[in-house]
Amino acid sequence: MPKRCLNAINVVLLQEMNFLKRAADWLWYVIKSLFMLPVSMWRWYSGLYRGKPWYKKVLTATVSFFLLLFFYVFAVFVNLLWLFGKMPSVDSIMHPETSEASVVYSADGVEIGKFFRENRSTVQYEDVSPMFYKTLIDTEDERFYQHHGVDFQGVIAAVKDIFLGSPRGASTITQQLAKNMFRVRTQYSNGLLGNIPGLRMIIMKTKECIAAAELEMLYSKREILQMYINTVDFGSNAYGLRTAANTYFGTTPDKLKVEESAVLVGLLKATSTYNPHSNYEKSLSRRNTVLYNLFSHGDLTRQEYDSLSALPIDISKYKVEKVYDGSAPYLRQEIARFLSEKFREHGLGSVDLYSDGLKIYTTIDSRMQHYAESATITHVNNLQRGFHLRADVAEKYTNTALRTLPRYRQLKDNPDSLNHFLTVEVNQPHEVIINNPYTGPQAMMLSTRDSIKTMLGFLQAGFVVIEPSTHHVKAWVGNINFRTWNHDNVIARHQTGSTFKGIVYCEAMEQGWSPCDNIEDRPPRGAKLKKTRWSGANMLLRSAFKHSKNAAAVNLCYKVGPNSVVRLARKLGIKDPLYNDYQNLTLGSSSIKLVELVNAYAVMLANGYVRTPIIVTKVVDRYGKVVYSEDQEPTQQVLSQRSAFLMQQMLHAGLEGTSAPMYSYINGFTSTTDFGGKTGTTNESTDALYIGATPNLVGGVWVGGEYRDIHPYGSGASLALPIWGRFIQKTLSDTRFTRYKLKFPQVSDKVVPRECYQCGYRRGGYSSAATANDGGGGEPAPAPSPVNITE
Repeated sequence: MPKRCLNAINVVLLQEMNFLKRAADWLWYVIKSLFMLPVSMWRWYSGLYRGKPWYKKVLTATVSFFLLLFFYVFAVFVNLLWLFGKMPSVDSIMHPETSEASVVYSADGVEIGKFFRENRSTVQYEDVSPMFYKTLIDTEDERFYQHHGVDFQGVIAAVKDIFLGSPRGASTITQQLAKNMFRVRTQYSNGLLGNIPGLRMIIMKTKECIAAAELEMLYSKREILQMYINTVDFGSNAYGLRTAANTYFGTTPDKLKVEESAVLVGLLKATSTYNPHSNYEKSLSRRNTVLYNLFSHGDLTRQEYDSLSALPIDISKYKVEKVYDGSAPYLRQEIARFLSEKFREHGLGSVDLYSDGLKIYTTIDSRMQHYAESATITHVNNLQRGFHLRADVAEKYTNTALRTLPRYRQLKDNPDSLNHFLTVEVNQPHEVIINNPYTGPQAMMLSTRDSIKTMLGFLQAGFVVIEPSTHHVKAWVGNINFRTWNHDNVIARHQTGSTFKGIVYCEAMEQGWSPCDNIEDRPPRGAKLKKTRWSGANMLLRSAFKHSKNAAAVNLCYKVGPNSVVRLARKLGIKDPLYNDYQNLTLGSSSIKLVELVNAYAVMLANGYVRTPIIVTKVVDRYGKVVYSEDQEPTQQVLSQRSAFLMQQMLHAGLEGTSAPMYSYINGFTSTTDFGGKTGTTNESTDALYIGATPNLVGGVWVGGEYRDIHPYGSGASLALPIWGRFIQKTLSDTRFTRYKLKFPQVSDKVVPRECYQCGYRRGGYSSAATANDGGGGEPAPAPSPVNITE
């Protein structure tokens, strides 16, 4: 390497070394200065006191205290050197958000339930009794209208009381609001100093004071009071005054009595200690203390105080609201699943159903829902009285249930202990709570084995009603009692029995068949049906359908092709797996959701137009913005108008066959309303089903047990039909539902050929002559006169 290059490198290295040396010297100077700064400052500060008069020393100490206090508050506010943890931002204080319950509304505007973690519903300032505000201020913050967030007079008094041995709180309403709304003690980090014992509470209190001062600068006293009453916890899962008034006294904030306001304000000191339901005497004493505060501040006279303090606390309306209290709990369970899925699909994953204060508008009609729940519970309770669980079935499924117990899993590797558990422990009576779906929880002395058998012996049901013209779900009953079972039989998969035959016949109509065509009541070769269940005679499709002839339906499926039937089922909205052999498919061996089956029939009643069942029409956030609306997917016609019309007439004919018991419910309505139906029963009555129809309402019922071996004996007509019958009878008797009193629509001869009159069809339905002549023979009835229609 040339000497000139080496010299240049040496020069550069020398310069770098000099630079590093100067940098090191400068850094050392800075460090030394930082360490010496406090010493220098102290020397300067102590010089302010030396040789000075006493008044100057006092003045210096006072100024120093306030400067130090200002610096400390500023350091906490900006989280200096990460020592104190974060503060709520100005933006979060200007736009506060609290956890608020989402409310579910029916189509007729009735609140049917809520979703919440903290059960809170907001109330406006003017919608609260003025006496409540006086009670609150007189007890919690008597100088509320004089201070600016921090009551320094109250702080001094609290310090004095600490030294006197009777400590008390000094937080103002605004400070309590800051603590409740922004959770500065839990939501924000503590900082390095916050981990030092004793300093944490001082730092948290400082943050609350700073946040309170900001609130006072940004909001009026009235706005602060409104925010406070909507955020404070009153215990018993009641957040905010609206919920608390309803929970403790079954009333609204504007109707609170003075003594009730005193109880609620008294709870703020300690929600558990002064709960009137669990600690009545302490709550009464605390209420009277609050009433005395009103008297001492001149808001009550002596006479008023004496009379109010002598009153007992009325706790007869005390009720803690739970998420699934109210109407249609099974529907609300499905809404929670449905909306979570929709929010993800629409990029709304941050929307929280349980805390964002949403308003959820559903398709359910509260009156129909009531009729549906009443019909289901009444009928299944009647069935329950005559139902007895077979001993062998009870033993079989009890043993199955025992193997799922934690105690069984714990002992399964120890044969001796497990044997003792199964033969001794589970047979020893003890007090258990039986969730009876009809009478509610009952305390009983039963062994574990007997308690399981008791629960297995309860029958179950599911019922859903859809409006075909809109595909809106109008009633949804997932089971008998949500507190007993949250298992929803509307979306559970059950075998459908003969109710699936409607889809087979519908495919036949699509392929050009008509109700007056003949079908042989004989299964095709290879089918395995008992000879006693088919006659071999020719009969009209209408007759085979209304009498639910198995062999004829299987034969028809064979002729139209099971794959074609499956394809039609998919078009009608059935998504569950289906058998593709003609016998299992036709006789309903496939397990299908009840709501999908009912919606398939709704397509037939909607002149062939299909749409997914709608349960939610709109979701609005707390600011009035629509975050979700009913999917505006276009309806698609999957059935011809001819097929839809003929299936309506087939369903109508069902009332002359297996659905004949419906007449005991509808006799008073047949002049104004058309009805139809299809029964379904699986082997051994394991599943009993009924599809009931009017021109603009279709309902599906399932009745059964916990397991397939647990079921009453009967048919769809006796076990399931009465639920639809009771429901439609109540609905049509209600003058608010006259719009559902309709006849099936008529069609022109271009849609239904003239030859259909051969089997008795005429405008308005089938004639009595047709009914008399299509019972089982293959000869069609003669065409009747086009007048004097008989129901």
